[in-house]
Amino acid sequence: MCEFLVYNKAHWMDKHTLQEFLTLHGDTPKNIRKYESRYQRGDIVEVREDGYWIKRGFNKEAFVVVKVPGLPVDNKYTATIEEADRKGYPLLTRKRAWNIKVLDVPEETKSEIQTTGETSMLWKDVETFVKEKYLDGDEVKER
Repeated sequence: MCEFLVYNKAHWMDKHTLQEFLTLHGDTPKNIRKYESRYQRGDIVEVREDGYWIKRGFNKEAFVVVKVPGLPVDNKYTATIEEADRKGYPLLTRKRAWNIKVLDVPEETKSEIQTTGETSMLWKDVETFVKEKYLDGDEVKER
């Protein structure tokens, strides 16, 4: 079984649209990337073996642990999305390529998360809420 450590709070930039953010901080390519590459609620931050976060502890105000029985630990879930700049150097486009839509889970799961900071779900149930983000030209989409 693996455990996902999932970011579960609003980022300070979320209170602004991209346009509002650019108006406040300057309309530059660097600020566009900064806004688009922020952590977002549901981003899978780490993947560990069963029991890791219970033994170690975690910040329950910022994160949720989603336990997935039968799913092997695979770091693909914490991959970033990058593209090359004009010189070929990698530019971060998204902090994480995988996201669990924690606000869309069933009510009983939400209440378990709010009470304990963790939940256990089978992959067939989790994959309904897991979205992989990918780059399509200049736009980040979900599949």
